[in-house]
Amino acid sequence: MVMGLRSAKSRKKGSGGRNGTKPIGPTRRWIRFTLLWSTFLVLGFVGVNIFWERFGHAIVQASRFQLSPDSLDLGEFPPWIHHDIRPELLLIAFPDKGGNLLQQDVLAKLASAAEEHPWVRKVANLRKYYPNRIHVAIEWRQPVAMVRIGEGLLPVDANGVLLPTRDFTPVEAAQYPRIVGTYPLPGGPAGQNWGDVRISQAASLAELLFSDWKKYGFRQIEPGPDEATDEFVVVTHSGSRILWGHPPSVSVVREASPEEKMQRLHAYYREHGSFDGIEGPQEIDLRPTDGLRVRPLHQS
Repeated sequence: MVMGLRSAKSRKKGSGGRNGTKPIGPTRRWIRFTLLWSTFLVLGFVGVNIFWERFGHAIVQASRFQLSPDSLDLGEFPPWIHHDIRPELLLIAFPDKGGNLLQQDVLAKLASAAEEHPWVRKVANLRKYYPNRIHVAIEWRQPVAMVRIGEGLLPVDANGVLLPTRDFTPVEAAQYPRIVGTYPLPGGPAGQNWGDVRISQAASLAELLFSDWKKYGFRQIEPGPDEATDEFVVVTHSGSRILWGHPPSVSVVREASPEEKMQRLHAYYREHGSFDGIEGPQEIDLRPTDGLRVRPLHQS
């Protein structure tokens, strides 16, 4: 009886598994799997870092990743820019050595370089494509006028930012609205604001009149009779003077709005075909709120 009881107990103890071992549960399997893969990832990370420290510089300097002017896709250049600015962008971004697509900060450097260029108003987007191509979406500055300084003409955009002169021939410069008056020299190089609010104001007026400038025979924008104010006069090639008043950016209660002035300008030209009168040049005042006023200019 005793022997039989012991034999049963022995069989009961051995029923847990072969050789007396318990089966591995799902939790323990997951722990082993996690430890195994963690070890693999750590070893892989260390190996990649060692490999990059040894060979990374050679890979980055590989010619297939090097940037050249042809690597930069800036889209179509606007018609007023007559030279390729891509070499200039690369020189600004990478003054010591050529750029490389694998550099971590390559896009940041190119964006900064582009925004420093005087023709670039804003960098909208950058994307890189392997092995060595970068697309740069740019908003360009557009010239709207030439400021006469002495015997020279300096281009500006609608905000009064000085633009490069190298892209304009004398013939091309003569086609733009001209801003004349007593103004100081620009306060900085091309790409920076002129530094005189009157230039910015006159440029904003030139932008408003730009599309009709040649059609209406305008010659220049000059300060009003009282140069202490920020009023302007538009002069035609024949000598007629159009008293515009304050620039578009300045709102004056007792003066017609820019929209009203433009409507009067268009209506007068449609009716008369010229801003001259029967006796020759005349003065057309667009400022009164109740309508324009016209008087002849008697030449001596």
